[in-house]
Amino acid sequence: MLLAHGLGFTTGEYAFFNIDLFSEYVTFLNLHQTPLIIQQQLSRPWYRMDAPEEENLRAREAYRALMTVTIRKPKSRAYQEFTEEVKRRALHDYGYDYSREEV
Repeated sequence: MLLAHGLGFTTGEYAFFNIDLFSEYVTFLNLHQTPLIIQQQLSRPWYRMDAPEEENLRAREAYRALMTVTIRKPKSRAYQEFTEEVKRRALHDYGYDYSREEV
């Protein structure tokens, strides 16, 4: 995004899309970090602690042209039953065990 910003592509004429498949699982990937730090990373993805302040300001401006598409994982009982059925069939029909993995 910094490169696009430097080339003048973040002025509104262009749009950038990001597909975020894993923000639900960040807590599993960053077990050594506190939930507050993880939440800050999700709310300010453009920010880097080790970057100069000017770069963070440019990145913040550049990220205004970025549209992030995320997956909303349903929390309904029907969805939970569906995922359990997928796991059961995968194990029974194909010998594949999802264990703790997501479906």
